[in-house]
Amino acid sequence: MNWYVQVWKRWSDFQGRSRRKEYWMWSLANVVIALAATIMFAIAGGFGSYVAVLQHEEPHFSAFALLVLAVIGLYSLATIVPQLAVTVRRFHDVGRSGWWVLALIVLSLIPFIGFLASIAMLVFEVLDSQPGGNQWGPNPKEDETQGIVA
Repeated sequence: MNWYVQVWKRWSDFQGRSRRKEYWMWSLANVVIALAATIMFAIAGGFGSYVAVLQHEEPHFSAFALLVLAVIGLYSLATIVPQLAVTVRRFHDVGRSGWWVLALIVLSLIPFIGFLASIAMLVFEVLDSQPGGNQWGPNPKEDETQGIVA
């Protein structure tokens, strides 16, 4: 949970480095939140409305389903900048500029090349930290092993 909170505390920090654990714990927490929200939406009857649309009927969302949908939308908007920031810091940790993130996002919009860009993004996100310091700061993994938690 501390890793998730740490990303929120550094929500607009595009400087420095973030180790794999911070990035992937943030991602895991967001997947769990998305699953919980989807389950709540399904319980509220939201998916029944989608079935009604597919059957060419008038959809009837309950007030609770609309509230859940609004909360999901707001949470998604709220996590855009923290997600970008932790991804840029993750790229810094493996020795790449944050501009790589922008380039890969733009390339992901192109058919087929987007698939390759997504694989490249995943590869950079799973690489181990660059040993020692680099132009974006000291290695956060090494700071932690020395008793200094960044």
